[in-house]
Amino acid sequence: VALTAALDAQERFTLKLGGEAPVLDNALRQGQYQVFIRGGQLHVGGLEGGEEIRIYDMTGRNVLSTVSTGREYKTPLKTGVYIVKVNGNVYKVK
Repeated sequence: VALTAALDAQERFTLKLGGEAPVLDNALRQGQYQVFIRGGQLHVGGLEGGEEIRIYDMTGRNVLSTVSTGREYKTPLKTGVYIVKVNGNVYKVK
């Protein structure tokens, strides 16, 4: 199963399933960013600075867009499921 992510004209995030590739699993993405929620905060680690970070809720609404300025980025998030995109790498967190 492949997971395809895209933005539409209203900045809404859409997901499509299909194909033969494995579903995203943050724990198996070696060499990528560390993306998780702890204590009501989103943590993005393994950054160098300058990475584009976008956060989407499950309706596809862009909740936050920013550019990292250091090795780690943190922001508070309400309880829920989110799609986090870091320089084109897509993660699901809850």
